[in-house]
Amino acid sequence: EQLNSYTKGLISQIKAWGGRLCRPLVDTVYFGGGTPSLLGERIIPIIGAVKAAFAVSDGAALTLEINPAGNSDNILSAAKKAGVTRLSIGAQSGNNEILSLLGRTHKAEDTLNTVKAARKMGFDNISLDLMIGLHDSDLSTLKADLDFVLSAEPYHISAYILKTEKNTLFYKKRDSLNLPDEDETAEQYLYMCRYLEEKGFSHYEISNFAKEGKEGKHNLKYWHCEEYLGIGPSAHSFLEGERFYYPRDSR
Repeated sequence: EQLNSYTKGLISQIKAWGGRLCRPLVDTVYFGGGTPSLLGERIIPIIGAVKAAFAVSDGAALTLEINPAGNSDNILSAAKKAGVTRLSIGAQSGNNEILSLLGRTHKAEDTLNTVKAARKMGFDNISLDLMIGLHDSDLSTLKADLDFVLSAEPYHISAYILKTEKNTLFYKKRDSLNLPDEDETAEQYLYMCRYLEEKGFSHYEISNFAKEGKEGKHNLKYWHCEEYLGIGPSAHSFLEGERFYYPRDSR
């Protein structure tokens, strides 16, 4: 019921913005933040609403973030029907103990199975997320995670340094964690940059690496300070020189 209500509200806002902005040309659509793949087949009418409210260009990049937990066939099938062209899969690590510590509900093999299933359904443009600066991590564990991600042969990798946010379960257990200090984390970051570049990835943005021609078009909009519209709880926008955002509460 909550998902249906959320979807209805989101579509209503999409329609409202489409009318207000007089159907401007859209060349990227990005479903991110939280776990948008939980919407399942609801992404079909949502993307349909985007295409009805805005002029979506031919060849537009339509990206969906998904978590690789459980059976991914349903969300992948829905994404294909909806016209999604790019997937961003939250691998995070290739170490099952670390995934459990991070509160992730998937295992390393789920990531590889999700990539395999996605390619079987015709998805070619796949990005994987990776976290660095993790518990008990050093250059050897980082290399193992990098090799794990590379074994899936993605065209794009997004790598983020772990940040313990206040008022989260992970923050509460921080004293029991063996996290690298700032210098060690910086060393991991620089090692990762060199290693991925050696493997043929261009370091085109602080946290993003891509094979030639596979840079994230949506990422580049932020990097180049171009305009973008965000719809949904906590979504931020930058239009006509102004930055604004939706409140966190979806009600």
